[in-house]
Amino acid sequence: MKRKKENFGGKFTADIETRNEKITKPFKAFAWIFGVVGFFLFAAGMSISLINADKAVSLVIGSLVGIAGIAMMIANKFIYKAIVTKYLYKAEMRRLEESTRESAQLSDVIEVKGLTHNYGHFRGVFDVSFSVKKGEVFGFLGPNGAGKSTTMRHLMGYSEPQNGHCYINGLDCWKNHAKIMNEVGYLPGEVALPEGLSGKGFLDMMRGMRKSKCDRTEELIKTFDVNTKGSVKRMSIGEKRKLAVAAAFMGDPDVLLLDEPTSGLDPVMQEVFIDFIRKEKEKGKTVLLSSHIFSEVEALCDRIAIIKDGKIVSVISADEVKHYKRKTFVITFADKKNYDKFCKEDFEFREMNADTKTVEIAAPEELCDKMVKTLTNYKVENLVEHQQTLEEYFMHFYKSERTFGGLNNG
Repeated sequence: MKRKKENFGGKFTADIETRNEKITKPFKAFAWIFGVVGFFLFAAGMSISLINADKAVSLVIGSLVGIAGIAMMIANKFIYKAIVTKYLYKAEMRRLEESTRESAQLSDVIEVKGLTHNYGHFRGVFDVSFSVKKGEVFGFLGPNGAGKSTTMRHLMGYSEPQNGHCYINGLDCWKNHAKIMNEVGYLPGEVALPEGLSGKGFLDMMRGMRKSKCDRTEELIKTFDVNTKGSVKRMSIGEKRKLAVAAAFMGDPDVLLLDEPTSGLDPVMQEVFIDFIRKEKEKGKTVLLSSHIFSEVEALCDRIAIIKDGKIVSVISADEVKHYKRKTFVITFADKKNYDKFCKEDFEFREMNADTKTVEIAAPEELCDKMVKTLTNYKVENLVEHQQTLEEYFMHFYKSERTFGGLNNG
């Protein structure tokens, strides 16, 4: 208790009273009115005792009522501290906890905690948890049907979680879906546009709905060569996708949810999009990007979550993928004799080519020293170490059905 007084006395209590004036004012008024009434009753009792024949009874009654009122006035300070302040303290602590949580989430702009939505037949998302920091491009990698789009829809507030929560900038996505929709740039995986509009009509409609102070529409039309004159109904998938890209970025949002963003775009426009996201990242934008295209994720993302059957199976940084402990070596020997002899060694051979006297072996980090020492006994013409790619990491993980120690850190 002493610690509480030290930390939350004085100004803190005054702040509580100010913030909770609606609660404190009635209680104070009641206490003082009761005391004043008691005082006047006491005065009335004293008067009665002077003029009434039954002075003793009047004096006793008036004195008791008056003393009770005065006692109430004196005790008001202690009663207020003991009862009201205790109640307000609990309310204030809840407010401070929420404020602290929101402050902590300023660095974690996007947060998914234990998200679960079971659609039956093993479809849905199950206990999905990850966070995206401010200014980070976070990759959400997995095959079709793994749960990427489902997670995105929950973050946009389109679906209510059965369990868990989704937050953007500290706001619960389901409870604040209108604000989330207005402030977050969202590019859905499947683009369905109203067919009765032209490209310009659609962008005008989206601009009116967002009511954003910033308008990058003309810049985006030029960057992505958006068709604004044609009817949406007659547009190709790629043209509709470019319209959707422009709609997602037109308000210059700080947070972007991009679900399979380059799906339907031609290779040239895919490169344009990747360059555009790099520039947005330099501006400090926070991006959650779902994809099943390895090159796209490798080119843009700081960290990557791999999702399988609705569950996060690994969260890893792009640098960790490159320096992953399992390495691949391509070794070319000086002659056939050395080649044939080495092929009998106890290593994991991926490829052997007798014509070029070359082997490709895979080795975990703990066996690399053994391999190098073994090679000192051979005449080696060339040795190349291949950098681990995201696709190799992903496929090896899916095939091995195991979690890599130390890499599951969200």
